[in-house]
Amino acid sequence: MGPGHLYYLGILLAGLFVAPFSPLARVIVLSWLTGEYAFWLGVPAPWVNLAQHLAAFIIGSRYLRNEWCILAWVMFLPMLACDALALIHEFEVLAWWGLLCTALAQLVFLPLGMDFAQARATLEEGWQGYADYRRTDFLRTGWFAA
Repeated sequence: MGPGHLYYLGILLAGLFVAPFSPLARVIVLSWLTGEYAFWLGVPAPWVNLAQHLAAFIIGSRYLRNEWCILAWVMFLPMLACDALALIHEFEVLAWWGLLCTALAQLVFLPLGMDFAQARATLEEGWQGYADYRRTDFLRTGWFAA
């Protein structure tokens, strides 16, 4: 298992256990999935990384709920710098490791920014607690308000 596989495992766990309770985590996981799809279609990796990190940075700015979300969101700045270095073929190995370490650190801070009240309601009441809570908070826009 290589270092890149550790990120795959982390993003999978974030998608399963953090994203249901954090809009920023949903943005990060969905941007990663979109980037992986583009990479499989043949788009070069530096362009994919740059596009997905820039999109997640811009879209994620809408979903900053607390200081942990802000910390995870700000980590896109060094990731974008690493993407730019890889794109111009400067310090490519350093850029790859910098990107990996920053992305792993982002995954560590991401669970701290989730909505623990919603997670608690889900644990106590099951699917009904999650559905009731979601009705008033779909990506924090107020859609489906009862």
